[in-house]
Amino acid sequence: MPKTFVVPREYDALLEYHRQEPDSTYIVKPCGSSCGKGIYITRDPHNITTEPGESVVVCRYLDKPLLINGFKFDLRIYVAVTCFDPLRIYIFEEGLCRFASEKFDQSGENLSNNFVHLTNYSVNKHNSNYVSNTDEDQDGEGHKWSLTALRSYLREHGVDDKLLWDRIHDIVIKSIISVEPAVRAASAMYQQCKNNCFELFGFDVLIEDNLRPWLIEVNLSPSLSISSPLDRKIKAEAVADLLTIVGLHAKVPRDTGKGGKSAYRHSTGPKVQKRKPKKDRDPKTTRDGESTSKSIIDDPQFLDMVGESLTTEQRWALKSSQEELARARVGGWQCLFPTRHSITYSAYFDGPRPLNALLARMLWWNAGVEPSSAHAKAIARNHSIPFWKEETSTSRVTSGVKNWGTHTSPDTSPVHKSSRRR
Repeated sequence: MPKTFVVPREYDALLEYHRQEPDSTYIVKPCGSSCGKGIYITRDPHNITTEPGESVVVCRYLDKPLLINGFKFDLRIYVAVTCFDPLRIYIFEEGLCRFASEKFDQSGENLSNNFVHLTNYSVNKHNSNYVSNTDEDQDGEGHKWSLTALRSYLREHGVDDKLLWDRIHDIVIKSIISVEPAVRAASAMYQQCKNNCFELFGFDVLIEDNLRPWLIEVNLSPSLSISSPLDRKIKAEAVADLLTIVGLHAKVPRDTGKGGKSAYRHSTGPKVQKRKPKKDRDPKTTRDGESTSKSIIDDPQFLDMVGESLTTEQRWALKSSQEELARARVGGWQCLFPTRHSITYSAYFDGPRPLNALLARMLWWNAGVEPSSAHAKAIARNHSIPFWKEETSTSRVTSGVKNWGTHTSPDTSPVHKSSRRR
């Protein structure tokens, strides 16, 4: 994240930072606000004011954003957490790329122009230059794109989008881990069943001109309102697939008989198209994502590899995670944590997480590692996981950033079709 201060509590620290970095620009956001309300930009921290008893968040403004056709943009990425112990994080493959409605300009006369600096739809819709999406199939046009359209655009202009998304995934995992101790402790105190809660987050990410992604903020209640066909397509699929992951399945309304009332309320919305299953869906899952294979806790070879008797909590963690991961294979959500390489994030937790390690060993087992060797059993019993020879996501990102260079965009406006589109 950019350097951030909570004012007035950290006002002295802000002044000291400004003394060391006098050329910095700051973006000021009221606490607890939304939709771009009350946000302004300043180069002088002495211009920041607060109401009695209220606070504002002051962040260093990223003044070298990656531009597409001269316009600033940011990404709205949907992230879900279904459990904190063991930690299970998912990211939706689709999302929104939101553009400002005026070309980027940091000159003094435009510093107060929110149409230049803010990407919120609720702000830019009031600009006469704003071009709304009117057809979900006309993606990559106007001031709101899908992430698929953005990634296609970046690839066509020589950007390794896979590398960029690996870095974004790394940001998401570390952000969730940063709040994991507090939420985990609260869950243990107040949550009687670990499977009865889940949370949907909206991560806002901005990309600099050197292709470095920055976390701007995390929204606890991301807007699911529909302002365009593209919104409807992306948000409806995200919610529907998330409900499938947590185990809630859609019910078809049925009639109880002549003159009787329907057992389920009929939908008044548009007809939803059936989702195609992922090409790499496990053949041992049904169309709804339910696992048809036996539970791993009943697999004697896996238990022999673990080399210990499973507690009730461990058996629950394995069984519920196996079923949830099977449901996640259908639809647009990707599991970020756990993976076979979850051990690479162990240092970011404030202590041991035995259930996280156990799930990583389950995924290691599912990858087809031969369990019969003494070496494999010894590794499992020591609660450690071997690194594959290929690089992990984090190391690939770190080693690749320096080779990305600076991306230059065409001079045409993003509201027009690019040359690649028919």
